[in-house]
Amino acid sequence: MKKLFVSFSSLLRLVGESKVTADDLAQGLYFFGCRREHALNPGAAGEADERTWHKSQFAHAHPGIVEALLQAEQDGRAAWHNCPNRQESPWNELNELLASNGLASLGDTHTAHFNYSYPAVTDAAAAARLPVEVVY
Repeated sequence: MKKLFVSFSSLLRLVGESKVTADDLAQGLYFFGCRREHALNPGAAGEADERTWHKSQFAHAHPGIVEALLQAEQDGRAAWHNCPNRQESPWNELNELLASNGLASLGDTHTAHFNYSYPAVTDAAAAARLPVEVVY
């Protein structure tokens, strides 16, 4: 089953723990809560750098994730919540990513920004019977 990765921090940990494989990365869809720049270079803008968490044991996972992300962008399997003021709902962007990959929409019931959460994405994917595993 294809994976939908919705948390960069969790993906870094899961790859570091070998719970996400290179094949999962190569086939997965990506829609993180963080900005693209953060996923590619955590901490560069002064924000937290997840590579330093957990005594740096997962830092080795980052280069492979970056490679997979760049390929996913080329393949149309990655999208970013790029609203400058982050007032818009990410649901529309996530639905566009799903549609561009031949998957059904999560529906239009999740329109408010405050309703977006990783568990809500999991619930919506299950309700829509999407053949994806939401990973966070």
